[in-house]
Amino acid sequence: MAEEAQNPDIYVFGVDAVRRSIDSLLTNKNHEHVPGYLALLRSQKVRVGTPSQISDIVEVYDRYLKVLDVEGDRPYLRPFVSRGRNIWFNDNVSGSYAPSNVKADPGPFFRVVGVNGSGLNTTYALPVDHAARASLHLLKGHKLPVAALTAFLYRDYGLGLAVPSIESAVAVFRDEFCLRDDDTNQKAVFDELFVDDTADFSVADLERLQG
Repeated sequence: MAEEAQNPDIYVFGVDAVRRSIDSLLTNKNHEHVPGYLALLRSQKVRVGTPSQISDIVEVYDRYLKVLDVEGDRPYLRPFVSRGRNIWFNDNVSGSYAPSNVKADPGPFFRVVGVNGSGLNTTYALPVDHAARASLHLLKGHKLPVAALTAFLYRDYGLGLAVPSIESAVAVFRDEFCLRDDDTNQKAVFDELFVDDTADFSVADLERLQG
């Protein structure tokens, strides 16, 4: 068992699972800036209590939302839409999260996070009650389906899983985005924002890569 854990097989989500995950996320009607908030959660792993930067948000867009070989100026697939079904987002990620968008009536993202500075010196900080704020302003009370989100984000990546299961794949997401079950604070954030939809997927949705 120890040897198996050290050398896990690589699994990818099947095409049908990814399509279902996108449909599930679209049905949820969460705000378009959910990816930016997820990026700030993820950045805590390296920032360790210090404010995040726009590069942390751009990195998540480039790693998990960008679709290769897409023509035009909308390269990002973003299945988080509070209205309509336009899931393609333009390439101006930095502009979308710029402090210039903080007006007299700031949008949902800016009601969740603290923004300071300008331009490349802009920093983003998560207040103590950021999960409650995100639930209210970004999710509108509709919790994120964690398995669907995992299948979507990792659709282009192989996952090293000692035991192939949807729960194991979700654990990879929770570890990377600072939502671990064995950390009291991270678990509290997870419980506030996510719903367990693993029953909507099965091990058959994971395809083993042949080495």
